[in-house]
Amino acid sequence: MMCWNKRKVCFKSVFYILIMILLCSCGESQKDHIEQLVKAWDGRIIYYPADLKFCSFKKDSMYNLQMPVREYTIVSYVDSIGCMSCKLQLQDWKLLISHLDDSFKEKVSCLLIFHPKNKEMLLDLLYRKRFTYPVCIDETDSFNKLNHLSTDMTFQTFLLDKNAKVIAIGNPIHSPLVKELYLNIISGKETFSQSRSQSLTFAFLSKDNINMGDFPWKQKQEAEVTLSNTGEKPLVINDVITSCGCMTAEFDKKPINQYKSANIRITYEAEYPEHFDKTITIYCNAKDSPFQLKVTGNAK
Repeated sequence: MMCWNKRKVCFKSVFYILIMILLCSCGESQKDHIEQLVKAWDGRIIYYPADLKFCSFKKDSMYNLQMPVREYTIVSYVDSIGCMSCKLQLQDWKLLISHLDDSFKEKVSCLLIFHPKNKEMLLDLLYRKRFTYPVCIDETDSFNKLNHLSTDMTFQTFLLDKNAKVIAIGNPIHSPLVKELYLNIISGKETFSQSRSQSLTFAFLSKDNINMGDFPWKQKQEAEVTLSNTGEKPLVINDVITSCGCMTAEFDKKPINQYKSANIRITYEAEYPEHFDKTITIYCNAKDSPFQLKVTGNAK
C-alpha cells in the first residue's frame, strides 16, 4: 500500500473517500460509473503538450508565463460544450486560488486549461470578470487529446503531486466535499470530511423548481426558497453551489434550530439572451443532503 512520506493518509483511503463524496454529489445510480472512473485515474500521470503556454490577462494585455513546479497542482480542463460561463465559474476559482495563495504560499499551483469554441468570447469573459490568474487557451484541444480525458466534467479536474501523478479527482468548485478533501491533503490533515462528523438532522426544501418565466435579458431576476429544520439537531448549511457563473445564492451560515427555517436568496443575471435550465445544489447536515433545485426561465 502506497502512502505519502511522513503521513498516515494512504492513497487507498483517498480512493474510497472520493467514491463516497462523488456518490453524495451524483447519486447512488452512478456508483459503478464513478468507481470505474476513479480507479482508472488513480495514480495516473498527467502529460502536458510541449507547446502548451500559460498566460495572464492584466491591464488589457496577455502575458506569457512559465508555470513553476510545486508540491501540488490543481489542473482543470474546460471544453467548449455548453454555456462557457457556467463551466468556467471564474469568480469561484478566484476565491479558491486566493485562499490557496494565502494559506499555502508557494506550495500549490492552479492550472486552468480552456478549449473554447470562441476565443474572443473567452477573452472578453476573462476581461469582464477581472480574472488575472494564469490560464491556457488550448485552441487545438491538445491537452485533452494527449490525456484522453473523460467527457464527464466532474472528472476533468485533478489534484496532482510534484511528479504530475493524480492524487485525487473531482472539481472543488462544484463540490464543497471535494474542495475540503483537496485542502486536507495539501495541508497534511486527515482526509475524512469534517462535515460528515456533524450530527445529522432532517430538513425540508420548500420547492425543487423555480420558473422565472420570460423577462428582458438585461433585467436581474431574484427568487427565494426556504430550508426548514424538521429534525431535532441544529441544521447547518455548509455550502450552496450554482451550476452557472451568472447565478448566485446568498444564505446565512448560522445554525438553524429545530422547527426553524432560513431563506436562500437566488439571483440570476444573464450575460446574453438565452433559455436557461440551471441547477443549485444545497449541502447541509441533513440526511437527504444534498438538495437540488432547478431554476429555469427565458431571458429575451
